[in-house]
Amino acid sequence: MDKLKFISSHKFIIGSLLVAYNRLNLHNRLRNRGNKLECKLSLLNNVKIKIKGKGNSITIDELSRIHDTLIYISGNNNVIVIGKKCYTRNLKLHIEDDSNMISIGDNTSVCGKTHLAAIESTRLIIGKDCMFSSDIRIVTGDSHSVVDMQGERINPSKDVVIGNHNWIGAKVTCLKGVCTADNCIIGASSTVTKKFDNPNCAIAGVPAKIVSTDLNWLAKRI
Repeated sequence: MDKLKFISSHKFIIGSLLVAYNRLNLHNRLRNRGNKLECKLSLLNNVKIKIKGKGNSITIDELSRIHDTLIYISGNNNVIVIGKKCYTRNLKLHIEDDSNMISIGDNTSVCGKTHLAAIESTRLIIGKDCMFSSDIRIVTGDSHSVVDMQGERINPSKDVVIGNHNWIGAKVTCLKGVCTADNCIIGASSTVTKKFDNPNCAIAGVPAKIVSTDLNWLAKRI
């Protein structure tokens, strides 16, 4: 019997043991009074949750391994979803204001220091089967106001959507309004500032542009 079949056959027992481990692990801080935390058959280690607000929801789906991760929410009715079979290390999820969403798709791995931030009722969506290197920053807003000469703000926050099966290189920054298609590579040290509709391409530079097309990537070397 393989591991997945064994876990599926013993969900109640394994789930109960994981809940106990996650709660009793002194390195975790999982206080969520007035909010919802649902962790399904996943392992948490050195996970700290800090929430100022109510009606927020955090869901970590089955068979994910979440290490050295900080979840910070300041606001109400926000949603964080981490999908099935995800792996994270040194991840920070940061939400300010109300009704934001951060979603990480199934089978996504975050291998090093990564900061994801959503503000002002925006969505930050990471697709399935993505791979993040380290020193990555993805944000939906500027945090401060840029105004015109009449004092009107001209830099509203915007959703960010990273497509399925994207490989994000080291030291990448993705700013508000960024969207990438499926099967893309974002080169190391790039700053992405706009929407890219083309799948199967490499994006690189400051500001980033398409540098190669008709390609894909594999997590393992062949």
